[in-house]
Amino acid sequence: MRILDTSGESWSTSELSLTTLRKKWCSRECIISEFLEYLVKHQDVPGPIPGPPVVTDTGRNWVSLSWGRPEHRGAAPVIAYRVEAWRDARWAELGVTATNCFDAFDLTPGGQYQFRVTPRNRYGWGEAVQSAVVSVGSHAASPDFAKVLPGQMKALSGADVTLVCEVKGEPFPTIRWLKDSSKIYPEDDTRYSIGQDSGICSLQISNLQDVDSGRFTCEAENSVGRVSTFARLCVVKDPKVLAADHNLRMSLLDLDKATDLPPQFTMRLRDRRVQFTYPVRLTCQVAGIPEPTVTWYRDGKEILSDDRRTLCTDENFHTLEISRTHLEDSGVYSVTAKNSFGAVSCRCNLVVDKGIKGYISPAFCNDLEPSQVEVREGRELRLCGRVEAYPSVGVMWYRDGAKLRPSRRAVMTLSHDGRLELSIAGVTKQDGGAYTCVASNEVGRAESTAKVVVLDRDGNRDRTEESADDQSHLDVPYSKEPKFLKKPMSTEAFEGDNIVILCEVIGDPKPEVVWLRDFLKVSSLRMYSL
Repeated sequence: MRILDTSGESWSTSELSLTTLRKKWCSRECIISEFLEYLVKHQDVPGPIPGPPVVTDTGRNWVSLSWGRPEHRGAAPVIAYRVEAWRDARWAELGVTATNCFDAFDLTPGGQYQFRVTPRNRYGWGEAVQSAVVSVGSHAASPDFAKVLPGQMKALSGADVTLVCEVKGEPFPTIRWLKDSSKIYPEDDTRYSIGQDSGICSLQISNLQDVDSGRFTCEAENSVGRVSTFARLCVVKDPKVLAADHNLRMSLLDLDKATDLPPQFTMRLRDRRVQFTYPVRLTCQVAGIPEPTVTWYRDGKEILSDDRRTLCTDENFHTLEISRTHLEDSGVYSVTAKNSFGAVSCRCNLVVDKGIKGYISPAFCNDLEPSQVEVREGRELRLCGRVEAYPSVGVMWYRDGAKLRPSRRAVMTLSHDGRLELSIAGVTKQDGGAYTCVASNEVGRAESTAKVVVLDRDGNRDRTEESADDQSHLDVPYSKEPKFLKKPMSTEAFEGDNIVILCEVIGDPKPEVVWLRDFLKVSSLRMYSL
């Protein structure tokens, strides 16, 4: 297919990169240029690789490099990676590879190098990411845990507990402790204490409370790679529960001598997401004497084997396999193990969708509320909103561009229906500013902003803030050049429906707005109303 512009010049659709369109149209109308940029935003170069390339192996005069796949931008896949090395005060190309690994030869033994990797798709080269300084010929080893954290553990409320693991690696890795995916900062809670001595890493928690229940992870990372180990801590108040758990663990350690043992999951079901028509397996591991009877359920209804679903058992492993998934297979799957001494169950969520073609970019259906708020020092600040997306989003909060981290004072929540909230207790003057919530998933991102002004305890404003507000006139947007405040959004409709496509534009003087459909100007006809 070829497109002909008003000057008679034509070009193929394969040449319609974002850069080409900007050059072709920028000299005509700024509005058209921005609208075309919006329409063809899926025709973009690939994003950068997720982290710096790392050395997986090395010899006297060679190294093996590896890196992760770049972030997804649009529909065009990555077709090649360019690998370069910094030598003689310039970047020298070593080669191009179609995979995310590369062997660099003929390097100077003992020399120090930096490498960078640039991904490419059909629309051009993306952003380069460079490695740390690498010494050729020096031995490097990825992190490894000589002693891991216990997978599951219980502890008594009010007691002290210490999580210990042992790590090795060359160079020695950097250690991070996380609770429920959030980094632990001992300065935020004095009950937490982090220690490290000759590879022995420890996290001590004193005076355990209910809020300490959760998943604790120790991450070790160096220039070669990253590994992690975890422990799921459950804080209990009844000493009898702790004693029963201890007896059960002792029985599991000596199964050959045990004569009676209630069922216990040594590996639980995990949530899964799969594209429809693809196969999926749900597996768990159960121990018990006598051998437990295992039953599978979907949304509370028992599952039986048929032409698509197969139930199989291999020693203590129990598996449900669906050979060809349907959209209707989504639901809550549970498994119950029962013998004469007791019963236990676990469950997981299985989501069957249409793959990335059915994904929906995040959009705020309710912006942050209140959008402008005044709060007195010492009071609580609450910002709420609601976002729609599929699949679920990750949420980050920022204040004046600086990322906020969860703490005992700042609590960030995201519910299953997309409702999100930021709560800050004991507000101080430093908490004033512009708060931005950014929601993102695999196909896009959206953000919403609210302005927070902190008053003194008597309810008075700071005079410098008042003068700043007078000058900004409540932050009314202004721009001499045409600028989109709200861009048109993709819309789906059935044939015969009426649809409304909205946009908001500013400029001084007021810009002329031109609508295009498939790059052709839309006129006010019977079907269109502008």
